[in-house]
Amino acid sequence: MGKSVDGIIFNSNLSDNGLGSLLKNDFPVVSMRKSGNNLKSNFVGIDYEKTVYSDIKYLIEKGHHDIAIAFENKNSDVLMSEILKGAKKAYKDTGINTAGLLALSINAKDGNEVSNVFKELRANNPKLSAIVSVNDVLTLKLVESIHEMGIKIPEQFSVVSLFDNDVFTFTFPKITANQTPYKELAEYTLNLLMNQIGGKQKLKEEVRLVSNFIERASA
Repeated sequence: MGKSVDGIIFNSNLSDNGLGSLLKNDFPVVSMRKSGNNLKSNFVGIDYEKTVYSDIKYLIEKGHHDIAIAFENKNSDVLMSEILKGAKKAYKDTGINTAGLLALSINAKDGNEVSNVFKELRANNPKLSAIVSVNDVLTLKLVESIHEMGIKIPEQFSVVSLFDNDVFTFTFPKITANQTPYKELAEYTLNLLMNQIGGKQKLKEEVRLVSNFIERASA
């Protein structure tokens, strides 16, 4: 604020204090991360509830009733809440009991932990037949662990990633994922900030986009 900046785009899980200060001073700002403190700012981001709703509904229609959602252990509570809400709604709308929906948190960088957690998960839940991974690195390690156990993808187990990665088109099998519409996010964010700076915007706006579902061979 002391360097004549006209506006700021926030994209951090740790932005609440700074964001609150900017809003208090009526400074032009757009946040790309949902605040855990319900701060009323301009917001542009992915609608993870609707995105995961579509993923889970897709898997249920494929015949999967016992599905796990694998979170990275650094995911925010706000993100986890949105995702679980979407997953539960998909179960409800398809008339399936949510008893088969599981959630787990894993350190995506620790391959041994991913493998051990998945093995324990399968041992305790033998009917488990699909997983939605909330982290692209975690997705790759999960696929590796599934292969190591001799489980065939997608014949015996399906994998969907909440985030896409260029590598997913080269893996075997190619991984089904949600592609973030980065261009559209950038356009909405910049336009919203410029309108705020120019004084054209009076009320706070919230823009939520749904990721593009890319069906490949892992589900």
